[in-house]
Amino acid sequence: MAHWKVLVPAGVGRSAPQWRGAAIFAGVALAGLPLLALARLIPAPLLLPTLSIVLLAISGLCALLAWRLNVRRRHDRIDLWDLAGACAFVGFAAAMLSQPEHVLDGPGAGPAASLTP
Repeated sequence: MAHWKVLVPAGVGRSAPQWRGAAIFAGVALAGLPLLALARLIPAPLLLPTLSIVLLAISGLCALLAWRLNVRRRHDRIDLWDLAGACAFVGFAAAMLSQPEHVLDGPGAGPAASLTP
């Protein structure tokens, strides 16, 4: 039978520090604010390629941090390695869904057909 990774609620089996809820909220806000700013500042055709680059960079940073902190792989908890894998997965999915013509056009550039000789 497969083991599922679970996110254990704070009150189940152990007492959580008082700051845990605030830390989770702060982490979500810190991760969400740049993505919202990215969606407002980047033109729509370039949003998926930019999101792909940003998520792959976040994935690399999470993996580097997990490696540097010697985070142990646990099959029953979600850890930094899982977060890095999820960011990489979504980043590659965004890259596959983006259109290369939009990247070639870029902001302020002419059509992609003008780049061919």
